[in-house]
Amino acid sequence: MPTQTEIATNKAVLDSVDAKMAALDAAIVKLDDLVEKRAALTGSVADLKKQEAEHLRNESANEDDAVKSLITVRGKADVQEARLNSLSDQIKEQRASVVSIGNDAGNCAHTLFRQLVANRSARAERIFDDHFRMPFGAPIPKRHFIEDSRLVREVANLSPRFGDHSKPTNDRIEQLRRFAKEFVPLREHLLAEPDLVLVPVGTPSLSVVDKAA
Repeated sequence: MPTQTEIATNKAVLDSVDAKMAALDAAIVKLDDLVEKRAALTGSVADLKKQEAEHLRNESANEDDAVKSLITVRGKADVQEARLNSLSDQIKEQRASVVSIGNDAGNCAHTLFRQLVANRSARAERIFDDHFRMPFGAPIPKRHFIEDSRLVREVANLSPRFGDHSKPTNDRIEQLRRFAKEFVPLREHLLAEPDLVLVPVGTPSLSVVDKAA
């Protein structure tokens, strides 16, 4: 089992990644809120356009009253369409922000996973060296035994699955919605891993976001 010092050190590193996961979740919530507002505003603009058409078809209405009503309706429609355009721009920016934050969190999680695998590989190699000696000129390198050891293979499925930054933005965001939850098993293994002292992760890096779908 890890010592108390190792647990405290590792927890500090993991807490920094947890903060990135929380920032990712918050960014997704903000994106969903903007999308919801745009949907509501789109419906409102459609209703105003419908009212405008009804005013124009109402030939029995007093002309002065019709003009006043049309000015009011068109004025509201213009304001809401401007807000709609603004919301669309905000959504585009927020989508890029979600992917950027997600890429940062994903890079950190992958770095932690590699540290876990490296620690397990080193432990598997120590065990191997304590019990076996490779014959001279063996056709299979020792590293194959290490990479295929149970110690290493049993954590292989914990590798973060969101390292593919080339995915379309919509698909990427849908992946990132599950990221914080799926990070939990890796986090638990890192905390329980013997003789592992995590190196801090999370140096900011620029990410290129593909065109919004």
